[in-house]
Amino acid sequence: MPAPVKRIVVKRKPPKTASTPSASTRAAARRTPALPTPPSISDSLSPEARAQLHKDRAKRWEAPSPWAAEWFENAVRFCQTAEGRAKFETWLRSQTPAEELPDILKAVNGPPVNRKGMSYHGNAQMWNSAAYELGVSDEALKQFHNFTAANNLCSPPRTLPAVKRRRGESSTDYLTRMHGSLLQGCKMPDIDWKDIRNIAIAQYDDTRATIEAWHQDMDLYNDVIKTRARTTVAVTSVLEMVKRSPFPERLLEMQLRTDAYRSCLFLIHLAHAVWSRAAECLEDLASRGLVTTSAIEREYRTDPRLKWRLISIGQLSKVYTQKTSARLSTIFARLPAFRNYIKSFRTDDGLLHLELNRAYIAAHPFQPNTIDEHIVYMCTKPTSSFHAYFQEMTNCLTKNPKEAEKFDSNAWDEIGTSCDINSFTVAFNHSSFGQALMDCANEPIPPGEQKIFMEEVCFFNPAVLEAEDFEHVSFAKSYGRAEKVTFDLINTWSNEIYDHEMQPAEFIHMSVIQDLEPHVFDPMPPEARHVVLVPPFDKGWMVIDIMLWSKAKAMDPPGRPGLVAKTFGLIDPHDVDNRPMYSKIIIKDIDRLDAKIRGKEYVEKPKVEEPEVHPVPRTRQYQPSFPVAGPGESAAQSGHAYVSSTGDSAKEKVKTRKEAGETENVEVSEVDEEDEEAELPDALPLDFKLPKKVWKMFTRLLDRDENSDDNSQKKGQVRWGDFEKGMRRVGFDVIQTAGSSVRFDPPAKNARPITFHRPHPDSLLTPHLLKWVGARLQRTYGWTTKTFQRKEDEEGPSAAEVLD
Repeated sequence: MPAPVKRIVVKRKPPKTASTPSASTRAAARRTPALPTPPSISDSLSPEARAQLHKDRAKRWEAPSPWAAEWFENAVRFCQTAEGRAKFETWLRSQTPAEELPDILKAVNGPPVNRKGMSYHGNAQMWNSAAYELGVSDEALKQFHNFTAANNLCSPPRTLPAVKRRRGESSTDYLTRMHGSLLQGCKMPDIDWKDIRNIAIAQYDDTRATIEAWHQDMDLYNDVIKTRARTTVAVTSVLEMVKRSPFPERLLEMQLRTDAYRSCLFLIHLAHAVWSRAAECLEDLASRGLVTTSAIEREYRTDPRLKWRLISIGQLSKVYTQKTSARLSTIFARLPAFRNYIKSFRTDDGLLHLELNRAYIAAHPFQPNTIDEHIVYMCTKPTSSFHAYFQEMTNCLTKNPKEAEKFDSNAWDEIGTSCDINSFTVAFNHSSFGQALMDCANEPIPPGEQKIFMEEVCFFNPAVLEAEDFEHVSFAKSYGRAEKVTFDLINTWSNEIYDHEMQPAEFIHMSVIQDLEPHVFDPMPPEARHVVLVPPFDKGWMVIDIMLWSKAKAMDPPGRPGLVAKTFGLIDPHDVDNRPMYSKIIIKDIDRLDAKIRGKEYVEKPKVEEPEVHPVPRTRQYQPSFPVAGPGESAAQSGHAYVSSTGDSAKEKVKTRKEAGETENVEVSEVDEEDEEAELPDALPLDFKLPKKVWKMFTRLLDRDENSDDNSQKKGQVRWGDFEKGMRRVGFDVIQTAGSSVRFDPPAKNARPITFHRPHPDSLLTPHLLKWVGARLQRTYGWTTKTFQRKEDEEGPSAAEVLD
């Protein structure tokens, strides 16, 4: 099953092998005496004097704020108590490789050393100054802080008001600014229910489209598997077996692609479970007019089914966040710029180890003004939070933009995916709403709610659950019993995915041979080499889909058939008419190749006229579906006219005043005011009148010539920047996230947001991406080439002439 990296709280119990420390070693670690709790100077001071002390310390230590300086002191004092020391060492053992634990404990117990005057980089000077004054070693302070931050312990009261997201602010900038505000002692922002609803809907639609695309596009999925295989680490015993094979390179690549296939399958199913349940619940709340924290809290306290639905969403999002963070660390660790600093290996129990390569680091020290050290420690050391490391990463890239070249397109895509789920998880779970929801989850479950609990939290038959063999070490708030059930059901499904029979063996075998030993297919022409993979590709998916469907059916809870398949987004193998298959798309290529072999001219089928799009009437105040227009709204209008008709207040910047003494990078507001937003129409219009350049861009995106096997010449090139400008032109808000993920929020109440990944490093949309983007726009909004019309006062070619 997918192995978490060492920095994740969830950790598989290590097997009893020669590398496992002996009982005496473990006992010695446990017997490490707690240091005596030193008297604190601040205990005898008045509140005003204590505040001034922390302010002076923050200045001397170059700490982020007086609040952070107070947190450092609290962490040291707590970890020097018997209770705190016991919890700290329990946590540290769960996070640290056994062979490194004695050295770390020795460093933690070392004396404080004043390194004033030495050369520093990063935050080393802050850690040394604070540690020396607090009477502990540098390593002790860092580890105590990591422990208390990861478990939300000892933090001082937050008294400053929460920051608010600025209109048009990217997720990257907002997460960075929000984390900075938390280090200043600001409160956690309240949930923006519209924003997290848009995240969930856009990610759900994108996940569903991805699952179908993997079935329909062999080239796309082959690239996905090969990319994932490059960052996959094989089990050590498999590597030994490969060395003894007569075809070691082929066998290793087949194993890596098989592991990559299972990993991708598991994560896309988990993503579908998270986003489908979140989107469905949040849309349901909006349809009932429940769009504020207070209204939703009042409702779930009287509706136990809603309460457990929300708890399930919160816990699933936490699990998915852990999995995506682990995958991001794996990808970073395999990048050429960082791989030599990290030892990556997987033991026979499936656990992936990412450890510091201390010998290489000693011979090749980290260079100043680079991102190397930060990324290496992000991959190999425990972290208090994703956005804490991400803030440091953003700061590094801001100071030295060339460092971004060390990340490939796959890394940027994963950064975007991680930031999307982290934005959702932080807003949902870390807010006061999420903390209160966790309190409810830990209350005794009344007898009348037991059935509801299992129906909403456990979408499996409880009798088939396999208890997870991970040791969970966390002292932070949790979702109680719901956490255990969720881990067990995800573990149960993971075990099914990692069944040794769950692999498209024939397709992977043939694709590996084509890549590594192309001479085997000589003298077959390129077209035939491509076509020969189609039958094993479709057959492989059919076999996998049948197996998954059967496994899901066996796990359905009593009286709820199809629930597991629906939750994980499985493709019904028995729905022949609607089941996505690559052969349905490629059949024209086979006909063309057949005509070429026979020496005959291929005759294209006449292009089918696009059907007219009819308005969808509005039936209620809120519609989760996507009506493109209501009655009387079919008149065409320009993009600017449409935007201006919604009012200008949406584009105005809401000013907020700053607190006295506030740092420059933190914006706070005393009053939680809602941004003034324009009243949006219920649905998108049927038609848009656009200038020539924008009209041409949409025409190229939405043209779907079913008779052409290559649209590259007909469609031409479209720059990503032009696509963003075009979407803005028709009224969409462009929400930049981290990495390559970009969300487009439509200017209509009932239209769904949509997410795409920005191409990297080239900003051009390839013919393949043009087809993908156009198909998703058509599917989500019903757009065709006829939706966009050129302004009448501009003369120019017709749509057909543009495409020719």
